[in-house]
Parts: sequence; C-alpha cells; structure tokens
Amino acid sequence: MNGTAVAAIIAVAIVAVGGGAAYAMGVFDKDGGSEGDDDWTDHIGEYTTYETRGTIERFMQKTSWTGTATNTLLYMDEDTGYWFINYYSEYSYPYDPETYVHDSNQWGMSEDYEEKVEEETPVDTKYFGTKTCTHVVLSNKVTGHTEDQYVGVDDGITYYVVAVTVSGAGLNKVVQTTYMDYVGEGKKKVDIDFDVTLFADGDIEVSGAGTYVVGKSVTVTATGGNFFGWYDFNVSADTPITTERSYTFNITRDTSLYALTGAADKSYESGKPVTLQSGKDLVDATWTITMYDRTIGEEVSTDSIDGASPTYTFDVPGDYRITIMGTTSSGEVYNGYRALYVDGDLTNTYELKVGNVTETMELSILFSDYVEYMDKMDISERKDIPDDREKHYSEFVKADTVYIKQVAEYFLNLQEKYSLTDIELAAAVLSLTQYIPYELDSDTHRVSEYWNYPVETLYLKKGDCEDGSILCSAIFKALGFKSCLILMSGHMAVGFLGTDMKGFDDWTSPDNPFTPNGYYYGETTSTSYKLGEIPRDSRGRISVTFIAEIQISTGYDEDSRSNRGPPGPLQTLSLAFLLRRTCPRGTPGARSGPSMRCP
Repeated sequence: MNGTAVAAIIAVAIVAVGGGAAYAMGVFDKDGGSEGDDDWTDHIGEYTTYETRGTIERFMQKTSWTGTATNTLLYMDEDTGYWFINYYSEYSYPYDPETYVHDSNQWGMSEDYEEKVEEETPVDTKYFGTKTCTHVVLSNKVTGHTEDQYVGVDDGITYYVVAVTVSGAGLNKVVQTTYMDYVGEGKKKVDIDFDVTLFADGDIEVSGAGTYVVGKSVTVTATGGNFFGWYDFNVSADTPITTERSYTFNITRDTSLYALTGAADKSYESGKPVTLQSGKDLVDATWTITMYDRTIGEEVSTDSIDGASPTYTFDVPGDYRITIMGTTSSGEVYNGYRALYVDGDLTNTYELKVGNVTETMELSILFSDYVEYMDKMDISERKDIPDDREKHYSEFVKADTVYIKQVAEYFLNLQEKYSLTDIELAAAVLSLTQYIPYELDSDTHRVSEYWNYPVETLYLKKGDCEDGSILCSAIFKALGFKSCLILMSGHMAVGFLGTDMKGFDDWTSPDNPFTPNGYYYGETTSTSYKLGEIPRDSRGRISVTFIAEIQISTGYDEDSRSNRGPPGPLQTLSLAFLLRRTCPRGTPGARSGPSMRCP
C-alpha cells in the first residue's frame, strides 16, 4: 500500500462534538497498493491534523464550535478493509472558556459508505493556496452521515471536508455540520501492543492472557468451576459480554476480562476485621479492593493491601470487588477475583424543626434492608403510571416497615415532649422531609426518573419531590393520619388530613392552605414553606397546577386518635423556615422569591 492511500485513510476525522461522534473516513484502496509496494505496517503512527469548525442545530437552537482534530493510523486489515485509528480532538464553544478533549480509538470500514466521484474542481484551501481536487461524495444511509471530500489530484491529500450528520425527526431532529481544513501530517511513535489480563472467580481456570498487537484476534477460555460468564467492566458491570466459556475478540486496548461465577462469595459484616482468603497456596499477593455502588452502578472507592492472607476491615457496608494478583508456592502467576457482599448498619442523622427549636433524629438502617427495597421494583416501573395511579402510588407508601415505625415513634415522643397538636406534629414531620437534601434522579440513580421507597430515601438521605412526598405520607400513615400524594405537572407534594379539618372549595384562593378535598398542602422540597403554604409566583398567584390527589389511608383505626383533641389552627404555628432558594435565571420553570427546588 502506498503512502498516499494510507494518508487518505487517516485524512478525515471522527468528529466529536457535543458528546457525540460522526464517523467519517477517507478514500483508499482496500486491496492494498501495487506489487512491490511497502507493507502497511510501515505507516503505523502516521497522522493527519485538521482545523475544524461546525454547528449543531436543534429545534429553535443552534450551537457553534471550533477546534482541531488529529487522526493517527494504528492498524489496518487489508483483507477486510477495516482500519483502526486514534482520534484526538480539542474543541470549544464561544460561550464557554473551557477546552474539551476527546481521545479514543475507533474502527472504520470503507464498505460502510457509498462512494461517488465527481469531476475535478479548483479549491481555495485555507493554508496551501488553490489546489486542483477530485470531489468525492461519501454517504451512509444507516447513520445519516454524508461527506464532501476534496482530494488533491497531485498529492492525494484531502484538503477540505464538509461532513453532515442528521439524526432524529420532527422536534427531535438534530443536524451536525462539520467543516475541516487540512493543516499538516507527520509520523510519531505509537504503542500498538496491548495486554490481555484475565481474572478467575472461584475454581475457574482461564487461558489466553498475554500481549497482542492491535487488531489481533484473541480467544480466551474458561474451564472448570461454576462458570456464569465473561465480564468486561469497561463495557458493563452487571451484564456479561458472553456466557460462553470461549470468547473471541479483536484486541484494541489493554483489556481486563473476568470469568465469574455470577454470585457474591461471602457476606461479611462492616466494621469488623476479616482474614481474606484466595483459596490458593499463595506466597505473596496484592489485593485491590473496590467498592461498587449499586445505586448509581459505578465504582466509588478503591483500596489495596498486600499479603498472602491479609486482614482487612470493611468500614462501609456495600458491594465490593476484589482482584488478587499474586504468586503461588510453585512460582505460577495467579490472578483471582472475589465479589463480596458486606452487610451492616448505616447510621444517619436528620434535622427537623419543632416550632423554632431544632431537633435531630438518628436512625440506623441495615444495608441488606435497603437492597431489598431496591430490588422490589424494576427501574422502568419507578415512575408515574397514569393508568393505575391509585394502586401504583399507594404501593410506594410503605408505612409498616420497622424503620418507618421507629420514625413514627420518634415523632410521638416529640408530641408528648412539646405537647404538640396534630397539625404541629404534622408540621414537624414535613420539616424532616424538607431538610433531607434535594437531588435529581439523574444524579442519585443515573436515570431520568426513579421513585424511592421511604426506606431508600432515609438510607440515601437525599431525593427529589416525589421521594420526599412519599416518605412524608408514609410517616403520616404510620402516625394514624390520612394523607395524599398531590400530583401536579412535573411536580409532587404531600397532603395532610388530621381531625375536624374542613377544606375550601376554591383552589385558587390566595389564603387557601387546603386542596379541594380538604388536605393541608405540604411542599417537601424546601424549608421555605410551612404546612399549608402553597407555592406562589412573584405576583402572589398559586404557581402550581393541580392534577390529582392520590389518597393514602391510615394504618390505624380512625377513632384511635379522637382522644388527642382537636387540631390547633394552622396560623398559630411559629416555625422558623431558614432556606429561601431561588432558581438561577433562565432555568426552565424557575420562579422568583421563595421557591421549590429548581427543576
């Protein structure tokens, strides 16, 4: 293969903009160069650099960017036409001073694109004057990507490129246009040798580890033991890449693969020292201990300890992964893996207000109980289901758990301590949920919508509007009060109903603390609101739109609360609400003045 053909392969970028990549490739002869030509491996490390600019257009929105992109040849399979390059780019936006970097290795293939060669045309290049170029049009109907390339007739250099990628349709249509000007090329030393490291769980034996040149076909095999599957944690932490004992792939990076049994080996207790055992006759080893947070599906901490059978204390309950890299008494290298489940109590302290007095509540929750509620419902079901709201919403308001009963007992003690009326008690419960830090589901669970069971919110000590409302309603239920979940457009609140309470008919009354069905409104996302205070806009108008009240029955006999006496008037409460939060200007749905949490 000649140098011009190789240059054409790496001439065009895989343009990374706005977190996405538009795959493009140059024109080349996939059957290789003429007889007697040098080998393609002589061109490893050759790179081409372009100055780039472009736009991303969405519905009523257009963003521009500028940057540079460099592609470096790492490998090419002349039999199949596959090529493998390193793509490195730096780019920025006019409104953002930060420079973003994208660095990745990418596969491509000429046959992915339809090619059409147009007539020769003069091109005014940015840095090399006017060049006579062949106009080449590439298109990929699957990805919606097209390119106009202008390749120099005399030297084979792709001097100018216009690449367009279209995705989505209607209001979701996105058009990305990239313009590329040739800057220069060169050659640098690159590492094309990659390591395959294998780890085995339990009594599984593995083979196929070693060092391979990029593009090499590698087969790894697991024998013996209770094999469940091969895992690559860079691909997925929860799903095996294959359940077959033999797995073949093309090497493109340093790769660690795990032959696992699919279950945790041991259950330890947090806070107590344990002796780690490999099950092998080791003379030395390094144990790398990684905590895996199943809430967000990510690794969150790593520690290491040396020794054949070291003693270690797991301070925090959770899921742990351990890799063992050591040497046996016979001098063999051993790479082992253990998945450990460490149970134990997590103790949280919660703040709340009783009138002007700050109180704290301490609660210890067993990690395995938290996991039990995580596993109760699939993520896809943890959201509003309009077809069956009554049953679905009530499913989340779990008031009969040991932890909610402990919380209810705590509040009953507060009621006795301060001689609280029912409404004052309810206000204290509401303040507990208001002081739990607000966090979007996308941050807590890495998904757009996820409703917590009450125990989950207490364990995580964070949540968004529906999480606080569900928790508050569960505590009301455990205390023997009726409550409801108030559904609005993109928001949820809680309603409280004590004894001898009557509501108003007019939902829009400025002085109305009630919902249409007579519930005191409770805003759980901000300490700026008292029980019965409905959020309003800067003009004093109610700023929420009522959709539905999902009523939650009490967990007790209705008559059992009659001896507590009638509730005091809401306006007698003198609660100190400290936090007055406003949304940043320009935030969708933001309101001025004391507000709910920003969207």
